[in-house]
Amino acid sequence: MERKVVDCDVQNCKFSNASGFSFFKERRQDGAGSMENWYYTFDLCPQHQAELLTVLLNLIEKKDSDLLLTTVNKMFKITMREA
Repeated sequence: MERKVVDCDVQNCKFSNASGFSFFKERRQDGAGSMENWYYTFDLCPQHQAELLTVLLNLIEKKDSDLLLTTVNKMFKITMREA
């Protein structure tokens, strides 16, 4: 039996048991000329999931907030990659 361990992408976090998340980045043309969706993807442990959710919910309360999710990820020092 193969066991898969997923580490948290937050800088200096030592926890595993992370879940994967992604959100839409843009549409790009591929080599064949058709369009593909590209996403930001990252893995978060349960502790950082709760912290990120708290920040996002607080941002929703502020109607004049122009923070993007990429800014929040930088604040949490989450390493993101394109997929």
